[in-house]
Amino acid sequence: MKWRQLSEDLRNIKYLLSALVILTLHLHCFGAGELSFPDSKGTVIRNEKDYIIRLIDSHNSSIKTAEAVFIVNAKPDKCFDIISDISEYYEFMPNITKSSFVSKNSDSLIYEMVFEVAFIDIEYTISVKNESKLNFYSSLWNYVKGDLKETKGSWSIEPYKNNSNWSIIRYEVYLDTGSFMPGWLQNKLTAGSIPDMIYAIKKRAEKK
Repeated sequence: MKWRQLSEDLRNIKYLLSALVILTLHLHCFGAGELSFPDSKGTVIRNEKDYIIRLIDSHNSSIKTAEAVFIVNAKPDKCFDIISDISEYYEFMPNITKSSFVSKNSDSLIYEMVFEVAFIDIEYTISVKNESKLNFYSSLWNYVKGDLKETKGSWSIEPYKNNSNWSIIRYEVYLDTGSFMPGWLQNKLTAGSIPDMIYAIKKRAEKK
């Protein structure tokens, strides 16, 4: 009986050590501070273990461009399907209350959007262009018309560290509501909404 108990204890220790090794490797691969931007522009305002956010000054405007880089435990094609299907944004994206497909042009898709900010609904239309090549994906949008003064942005998705089961996603957005609110408040709201957006995408993409 003692030998059997000792054998079980050794087996449990083995499993525990294996789990610790896996956890250590995971923290090493996805540790805080490892994500970065390709240049030193702007100011980093959030630097977490799975995402980083910065604000970049714009020419002749108090409105800043917000950029984010984050990782998702899902394949790039799955992430791209979620991000490019704008007609379903209202189901999971924070503050988006309407997102509907309108029409298709020669190289772009037109969507009507409504998002809520400070208890006010803002309606606008965007033109979206999606591209894919092998395991690399991109989506760019531009403002067409609506309650905003300007908005534009982009997504890019590719495998994280050549691991096709993980994705690294880069997001960029410029949003100017015009005279609706001061620039500093627009910057704060835009950047402040990104973490919730990131986790909404991660939750949807990592759902098995």
